[in-house]
Amino acid sequence: MSSILEPALIGVASALLTLLLTPRIQHYFWGYQRMSELRLAVYKDLNDLAAEFLTHYISNKDYRPTDEFYKTLMVLTANIKTMFSEDAFNTFKEFEIMIGPNLGSTGRGSVEDYIATRDGALRALYREAVVAKRFRIEKIRQG
Repeated sequence: MSSILEPALIGVASALLTLLLTPRIQHYFWGYQRMSELRLAVYKDLNDLAAEFLTHYISNKDYRPTDEFYKTLMVLTANIKTMFSEDAFNTFKEFEIMIGPNLGSTGRGSVEDYIATRDGALRALYREAVVAKRFRIEKIRQG
């Protein structure tokens, strides 16, 4: 009798355990995936905005961004501050300073400095957007 009852109880217990744990595990991974998608959207928006500024600046050294440009930049700043780590936000702020007259607060910035600072900010954001904190790769090669 116990030989028939034992497998049946194990089967029922396994089914109940699966029913209870699967939704929680799915929700955890769905939340992580959704946050990654939102972070990648912010990454793309920043890359687009940086390219827009640089394109205009190269063709006209006296280029001043529009109010719409600054509005978009303010939204991106808020999103980066809330979705990314403080380190990534600080790296972004170093880049944000480069958006302005003469590429930087000192007025001595170059296009190369702008690109290097932009690349550093994008790398910091991308690293956090695609690599799980629990499974973090210690060092992502700088490309």
